[in-house]
Amino acid sequence: MVEEGFFIRAKREETGVEYAGTYAFCCGVVPQKAVVRYCDGKSLL
Repeated sequence: MVEEGFFIRAKREETGVEYAGTYAFCCGVVPQKAVVRYCDGKSLL
């Protein structure tokens, strides 16, 4: 994670398929203060 965005990658164990994405924020963030939660199959930032 950087001030302008983040990169995420996940691998599905059953199939070996890997998902990846790069996303940009509309406003700057402080990466050291960011909190990510995993809930119901989703990463919440």
